[in-house]
Amino acid sequence: MLQFLISIPLSLTSLILNILLIFIFSVWVGRCRIKYHSPAPAMGDNIKIQIANRIHYNSLELFILFLPLFTIFVAFYEDFYGATVGFSFLIARVIFALGYWKDPPYRSLGAIPSFIIIIILIVFDLIAII
Repeated sequence: MLQFLISIPLSLTSLILNILLIFIFSVWVGRCRIKYHSPAPAMGDNIKIQIANRIHYNSLELFILFLPLFTIFVAFYEDFYGATVGFSFLIARVIFALGYWKDPPYRSLGAIPSFIIIIILIVFDLIAII
């Protein structure tokens, strides 16, 4: 197992950064709660808290799909391809967050690529295991 993990350093780096991004989003929600005076568990009336919360939750929802699909993908394909997918997903989630924060309709600039990456992972995982 360790030998396999050593063989995919770029993919693991992208995975760790994706996990870090979700953690950053959770801190962002907490900072917004403090800034806009809305202690948990209240959602508050402030739109920025609601947007930060949606960014975090939506990223968690997609990460639940991404993680097992990505794990299967890196088991069958080279590290370079795994890293490409992992870093692409990371960039898409950052674009999603920044777009959503700026103006909610802009979230699609990162949401659509995120969904496309999930679909790509499903297709290539099925190809690999069939």
